[in-house]
Amino acid sequence: MASSFIRTIIVVVAAMFFITGCNNRTELPTAPRLGYKDKSPVGGSVLHSVVHEYYSVLNYNSNSIEQWSDYQLPYDTLPGDYLYIAAAPTINMLDAEADKILALVHSGSSAILMADRFSENLLERIGVVHNDPVSDFSNYDYPHRDLNNVSQSIIVEFPDSSAYYPAYFNELSRAFNFKKSDSANIVPIGWNNKNKIDILKIRHGDGTLILMTNVSAVTNYYLLTNNNYELVIKLLNHLPVGEQVYIYWDNFFYNNSNRDRDNDSPDFSVILNNIYARWAVIIALLAMILWILNNVFRKQRVIPVLQKNENTSMAFTNAIAQLYYNKKDNASIALKMSAWLQDYMHQNYFFKFEGYNEAFTQIIHHKAGLDLDKSVHLTNILLRVSNNKGISDNDLLTLNEYLQEIIK
Repeated sequence: MASSFIRTIIVVVAAMFFITGCNNRTELPTAPRLGYKDKSPVGGSVLHSVVHEYYSVLNYNSNSIEQWSDYQLPYDTLPGDYLYIAAAPTINMLDAEADKILALVHSGSSAILMADRFSENLLERIGVVHNDPVSDFSNYDYPHRDLNNVSQSIIVEFPDSSAYYPAYFNELSRAFNFKKSDSANIVPIGWNNKNKIDILKIRHGDGTLILMTNVSAVTNYYLLTNNNYELVIKLLNHLPVGEQVYIYWDNFFYNNSNRDRDNDSPDFSVILNNIYARWAVIIALLAMILWILNNVFRKQRVIPVLQKNENTSMAFTNAIAQLYYNKKDNASIALKMSAWLQDYMHQNYFFKFEGYNEAFTQIIHHKAGLDLDKSVHLTNILLRVSNNKGISDNDLLTLNEYLQEIIK
């Protein structure tokens, strides 16, 4: 019954997945992922390749910026030789990580942060406001939107000289705002097709920080349209670093876009925000529920343990034997023993009984393994019993001993 129930559940679940799959439409993904090995239209392999060709040296890490800066900076490299790059749909920084990146830039290095969403702790430290009309920070899902003719522009060399890179893709609607009082340190260098600022060049200490939103403009599809890959080159030209730069391409924020933004200690929501971990938890819970349902009822009812009947025990046998012995009917007991011995010899040694004679004695001695003297004595006792000459108590006990030896 339980196994049939489990099979029914499995069939129902499989049917639900099949029906859901049939109803789903395959659409072109428009949400940027920017994985440096991702060759899909919304991946970041082209961005990575352009940066690699520009500098020819890249280093990778999946640890946080705090761990990387503490343990993995080469001691023989000057601060100005570093270029930190992080490209992800969402960059959620802890306070310590934001401080580490700004400290690295302040010491003379450069950093490029590309994302459609930034954590507020980083933006507040810089003095920048990020506007995202598509969805708020609590929603990590990008909807499938209609494609449009869009373009991304960037300053080439002078404030009045810009290059435009158009494409037919999803709308570039995000933008940055900053206070006019910070204009000396924060310079806009890129605009979307709605003339909204989406690339900022920020002077922080001795280094340079570039913030870029609308990262659809650096996906594989966008950069492979016409000569749009030059957008990345123009962006890198704004950095005051030479060719012998130590590049650090950070994959940590790409791999942890959905982690907790407010607490240094992530909670269970981090697991649920990851689609693969979420499905692993769901499958584990379903398996646990099925196991519980399968074992709620006993597979077999309890079988009571019955005590042995007294008449089959050794106590009953001894009681009957004692009755015969107390009656002093030795001849009757001896006759029963004689009949049992004849049947035993026939069943085990195929011996045809023809009387208590020399042949019987030899069979008892050789087949049953009884000593020759005892075999002769046993034959004489049984011969007297068969001739109704009576038998004493001692002979009866002796006969019992001989039979016990034969059985052994």
